[in-house]
Amino acid sequence: FQQNLPATPVTDIKFGRNDLVLSTQGRAFWIMDNVTPLRQLSDKVAGATLTLFKPQEAVRTRSGRGGGGGVGRGSGIQYPAAGAQIDYYVSPEMKDDVTLEILDGAGKTVRKFSSAAIAAAARPVAENAGGGDEEGSGGGRGGRGGNARLDKSPGMHRMTWDLRYPGPMTGAGTEGGNGPEAVPGQYSVRLSAGSIKETQPLTVVEDPRILRDGITLADLQEQFNHNMRVRDLVSDANKVVARLRAAQQKRRGATGAQAEELAKLCGEEKVGTVIFNDELSPAQSRNLEKLFARKILDRTQLILDIFAQRAKSREGKLQIELAQLQYLLPRLTGMWTHLSRQSGGIGT
Repeated sequence: FQQNLPATPVTDIKFGRNDLVLSTQGRAFWIMDNVTPLRQLSDKVAGATLTLFKPQEAVRTRSGRGGGGGVGRGSGIQYPAAGAQIDYYVSPEMKDDVTLEILDGAGKTVRKFSSAAIAAAARPVAENAGGGDEEGSGGGRGGRGGNARLDKSPGMHRMTWDLRYPGPMTGAGTEGGNGPEAVPGQYSVRLSAGSIKETQPLTVVEDPRILRDGITLADLQEQFNHNMRVRDLVSDANKVVARLRAAQQKRRGATGAQAEELAKLCGEEKVGTVIFNDELSPAQSRNLEKLFARKILDRTQLILDIFAQRAKSREGKLQIELAQLQYLLPRLTGMWTHLSRQSGGIGT
């Protein structure tokens, strides 16, 4: 019970919203958030090799953040991580790697976490129930990144799923973070190690403030479907970019024949626009457009196009349009020269 609580008289104890609240004499208020596992302890749990506790209802917060160990006005103030808090117990006898999966209502895997060392940069997602010193680190927000690692050391552990699906796939084929947020509904949590498998239901509900604003579950589902389509498009774009970068790396200092091969690759990948990470001269732009038979942009043109899409005011749009025209002017030189071969003057 002591954990990171300082040695001080406790003047009162209350339960509120499934949290244990303590008032102390001169050492502020202390809260043991989410005591759900304590309510589920039994002799069976005490003798088990691996135990998954039934998680409490998870709320999608308006901002998508709950502080996650953040610091408030007072030094050392900690906030619980936002999302679904999942508690599990590992006995000292357990030697196998631990895997935790989030499943949707249809039984499809939403996210998967493992104690296996899947990447050198993988960080633990489990929040040790023991806590640290008085100031503490606040436990981190588990599950927000792509490749996160569970803690399989003996004892009680808590990890927090941030209610998000995996983000877009990178060019290297790994899952990115910050994916679409799951819609409210029924989910399942499955914990497995060796031949042991345990499953518990998980309910996700919407922030009541969102519902009071008139947002419906149908709206949230439509938003989720849109975000998933965007995520998949970004994944596809990342794969194509990775392939083109690999081809570009192979063909640095390319000859004319290799440039033709790159143009052929763009045709096979159905690339609509080719962007060069350098400023091209007017002659280079014309020659490349003729070779690639598709739109050619250099770095400056791309930046101007981005600004043009983001411009809101009339003045801003005019300034961007003027900059684009000034940049294109020297690149138009030499075009339509066939008009100079026409003879005759006005009226003839």
